[in-house]
Amino acid sequence: MRQHLRSFEDALAYPPNQVFIGNRTPESLWDVPEPWWGYREPNANPRGPFGQIVSE
Repeated sequence: MRQHLRSFEDALAYPPNQVFIGNRTPESLWDVPEPWWGYREPNANPRGPFGQIVSE
């Protein structure tokens, strides 16, 4: 199971997570190549207008 866990950097760069915290619009996901988990958001920011992504 551990081999399937994502790092904090992978979770941060996941485009839907960036939408959730407000750094992207939902409509912008149409332009992201699928599968989304295979695409890393360049310059992903952990803070957004609607919250932040924190490591555990």
